[in-house]
Amino acid sequence: MKNYFKSFVLFGILAGLLFSSCGKYDEGPNFSLRSKKSRLVNVWVIDKVMQDGEDVTAMILESNPNYSMDIRKDNTVIITQYDEDLGQMVENKGKWEFSKDKEEVEFSDDETGQISTEEILRLTNNEFWAELDLGFTKLEFRYKPK
Repeated sequence: MKNYFKSFVLFGILAGLLFSSCGKYDEGPNFSLRSKKSRLVNVWVIDKVMQDGEDVTAMILESNPNYSMDIRKDNTVIITQYDEDLGQMVENKGKWEFSKDKEEVEFSDDETGQISTEEILRLTNNEFWAELDLGFTKLEFRYKPK
């Protein structure tokens, strides 16, 4: 009986170490059966935006209330946002791909060729948190499914 108990405890410790080391992102999850790509593919809307630790969500949503990011399985992305110059919602099409061993995601705009790299902080079925470092300020975007 003692050997069974020791084996059970040892198995529990090993399983705990294995699953706690599976997490790639700072904010989790520690373990998921879904691939990172399948978790990222979704239509995301802004849930919260932090700028250097300060909540600026209300300001962002006031100027862009219908923002969405449609990340597709074929590595295309469609970002719908308000264009102040045109005074209307516009769709920007581009591509996305993982970088840095899937710790970051790069978005490129088809029209301008501009590339934006965001560090993934959390990626689950219902949450996508990413940090954009602009050099002079850091923005943390927390998205939820549309």
